[in-house]
Amino acid sequence: MNATKTLQQPILLMVGFPDQAIAQKISHALLEKKWVACAQLGAVHSLYRWQNQLQSAFETCAQYKTVQSLYSAIQTFVLANHPYTTPEIIAIPVIEIAPDYYAWMMNELGLQNESEHV
Repeated sequence: MNATKTLQQPILLMVGFPDQAIAQKISHALLEKKWVACAQLGAVHSLYRWQNQLQSAFETCAQYKTVQSLYSAIQTFVLANHPYTTPEIIAIPVIEIAPDYYAWMMNELGLQNESEHV
């Protein structure tokens, strides 16, 4: 299924966290609110510049499966509950998605009626 033709644009949302516990806490809240259909958490070693200095940190990266229309609510929630001053919150549009997976996502997000129009 070409995702650009869908009523609800699926996105892959990436958020970096300082540790697994915070990532799990925020991920559980997003799942409970039905703002994400799936959360995948993994350990990463981040190398980046912060305040003009090179930094290295072991963090937890969360990947969320959701839709564009929920991005604003998710971003607001993450910013309000995240310990970083400037957390990584990046949305990547999904250009192709399996129809059955899309229908499952819409059902988990409480948007199942909208997937029927695709």
